[in-house]
Amino acid sequence: MAKRKARSQPAWTDIKEKLAGFDRRGLIGLIQDLYAVHKENRTFLHAHFGVGSNALRPYKETLDRWLWPDVLRNQDTSVVKAKQAISAYRKAVGDPAGLAELFEQALRKPDLFLPEICPARSVQTGQQESLPMPEPDPNLDQLLRTAIEQTRLLRLRYRNKDRIVEPHDYGQHNGVIKLLTWQIGGSSSGPLPNWRWMETDHISDAQLLDQTFSGGRPTPSGKHHKWDKLFLRVEPSDSNPS
Repeated sequence: MAKRKARSQPAWTDIKEKLAGFDRRGLIGLIQDLYAVHKENRTFLHAHFGVGSNALRPYKETLDRWLWPDVLRNQDTSVVKAKQAISAYRKAVGDPAGLAELFEQALRKPDLFLPEICPARSVQTGQQESLPMPEPDPNLDQLLRTAIEQTRLLRLRYRNKDRIVEPHDYGQHNGVIKLLTWQIGGSSSGPLPNWRWMETDHISDAQLLDQTFSGGRPTPSGKHHKWDKLFLRVEPSDSNPS
């Protein structure tokens, strides 16, 4: 009888065989080690067991990171990693409502994402459906335009953090209405002052301040961002002519 050729790579069956010899304490210890070794493992376990107030948030943040990268930090776009985030949520939870919310978020970038994630949304001709132009909130829209036109600082709340910003560019970017700001005060996950994109859907409690700023600032690359549609841009300051 011919001897069975050994596999060159281990498989799940090999791991399953090893796990069969673990007792409860050993399994808990193994899972604890997996929990500690990588952030994605923690995210998966939190979502799978329903731990925390919002199991969907880290997956939405991953989509944001890879579909709408921060060009000021030289971040790149990756459809593959965005797809992996949706797949990971499906494996961890598989909640239809949560998956629908992730798909809805992904569809904001139809030119890059639609045919690969949601082929059913393509028309019979093979062309992508055009999604409706997002509409800005009328009150916030007027306030942002006034702030830019008068070069006035804004105090606002963005993603549950209070911030003070200079509003510079306002428009539609990658299918989402955004404000490009220079944040000078308030809460931040990074050092200040610094550039920050803000999706207007996540802006609340916006207030015009009496304090003004000098106008446009130079970006690290020396170039403006490419907008789908630019609504308004602050005038360059006298000390930083364009």
